[in-house]
Amino acid sequence: MDLNSENNPQKDLWSLKSIERISIILSIILFVGVLYLKPTVPMITGIGAGALVGWLNFKLLGRFVSKMVEKSQVGAAKNGFALILKMILLIAVVGVLILVVKVNPIAFVLGFSANILAIFIEAIRVMF
Repeated sequence: MDLNSENNPQKDLWSLKSIERISIILSIILFVGVLYLKPTVPMITGIGAGALVGWLNFKLLGRFVSKMVEKSQVGAAKNGFALILKMILLIAVVGVLILVVKVNPIAFVLGFSANILAIFIEAIRVMF
């Protein structure tokens, strides 16, 4: 099966909407799981903050990459600089959440990783 052929009804190989939906479902499962297993405030805020930051990062990254692909060389430098600023902002937000707000770092990483698992699930779904 040739996934890149013109006969393929799915235009893009990695469906961003599908990845977002899977990520939201996984985040809800993680959130309910932490409420059931260990409902402490740092764990709950860690999962929630990680899922939210991960989802926003994925959404913005998709927007930047699509703009960089669509535009010519003139807009590429501007979008590249904006991408670097987004990464610096992401690092600052994660630092504030862990050092100041005191969310549980392991719970934060679990929530943030929902997007990575969603991409993996979508890749498996598209392949088979």
